[in-house]
Amino acid sequence: MRQGRFFRSALLGGMACLGFALSAAARTVVIDAAEIDRAGAIADDAPRMSWAGYQPWTATIYHSNAVDLMPGHSMLVRFPITKIPAGQKITSAELIVPVEGIGGNDVRFYLWRLLPEWGHGVCHLYRSTRPAKSPWTVSGVRGVATDRAVQPTAIVRLTAVGEQAINVTEDVELWYTGAVPNNGWMFTVEDSGTFVRIPSPTLADRAQTWRLRITYEPE
Repeated sequence: MRQGRFFRSALLGGMACLGFALSAAARTVVIDAAEIDRAGAIADDAPRMSWAGYQPWTATIYHSNAVDLMPGHSMLVRFPITKIPAGQKITSAELIVPVEGIGGNDVRFYLWRLLPEWGHGVCHLYRSTRPAKSPWTVSGVRGVATDRAVQPTAIVRLTAVGEQAINVTEDVELWYTGAVPNNGWMFTVEDSGTFVRIPSPTLADRAQTWRLRITYEPE
């Protein structure tokens, strides 16, 4: 009887050690805004502007320390994921987005995976302007299955300001495996009469409020 109890204890201990070893193999990397390598704020009323953030006073001046998302006004951002070593499996990925203001009823913002390459001079009309002008399929990144994914990665309903955590595991998996290129995301607001204010990720004091947290383990 005593030998049986010893055997069961040893077996349970071995299983616990195995479980610890498996969980210990997982790693988490956090990429903050200081590492973002592409960003832009685009607006239909400033069709050639790359950083049309928000308008505090007049309709002719845009400021860059925040972005007001509303119909016709969007934000683009790309986090590189090169910190993840080869031969891994993505187990979870979460994008932390700081929200500083909301307005209207039933406020929501949408997160879309971007499909084509974009960069220098990105704006409402063009995905890049250097070395040559390359237009979006539909101005404002509205081309479904050409400029952005058919379905949004997430639709986030907001009832208060603060950090919003978004599950982006599928997108990061697609990028990491090379199934599609990592061209980042676009934030939009689709509902008339609503807006969402988010701080610019380019501000040094906001770098750690934007975070992409990725957990992975060996395959």
